[in-house]
Amino acid sequence: AERGDERALEAVASRLDHGKSEAREAALEALGRMARVGDARGIRLASARLEDGDLFVRRAAVRSLAEVAKKGDPRAIHAVSLRLEHRDGAVRQAAVRGLSRVVQRGDEQAIDAVSLRLEHRDGSVRRAATRGLAEVAGRGNKHAMSAVITRLSHEDVEVREDAKVALRQLAGRGDERAMVSLARAWSTGMVR
Repeated sequence: AERGDERALEAVASRLDHGKSEAREAALEALGRMARVGDARGIRLASARLEDGDLFVRRAAVRSLAEVAKKGDPRAIHAVSLRLEHRDGAVRQAAVRGLSRVVQRGDEQAIDAVSLRLEHRDGSVRRAATRGLAEVAGRGNKHAMSAVITRLSHEDVEVREDAKVALRQLAGRGDERAMVSLARAWSTGMVR
């Protein structure tokens, strides 16, 4: 079937509520290949599965959403952003990862949204934010680096350590600001 084929999309849509997670995952993969880029229905269908009970289905939903939505599409960004504070940690994790796939690199709102998760109580969300921030911001992004540097002195040791990892991913080779910030945090015993 070709992209935008309504019959094929109907068949795919009918499988998104299937009882078997493998069928839902396959349907999402097909949706990503078959819906036209920017298709509102495709975005809505993929977004609805971001909270699926199965991890692999959620990941497929993020991939599908990234294929159907144009980077920077406000509907996709909204759908993913809503899940950043979901009650289920795995959904929050998928949302942090997914944000980097639907926003334009360097998007300041996305950088702020991911940066806030560097202090999240759930370590898996913090680690996803650490990885996601470098993807959302891009190497050397001053806004993201400022957000990370402020967390080098956070009261929680795990937040500080995750910030150190994020700074290493964001800083370019020989980045003086990053080196000075890490040295200062190390000299005061804030990071190891």
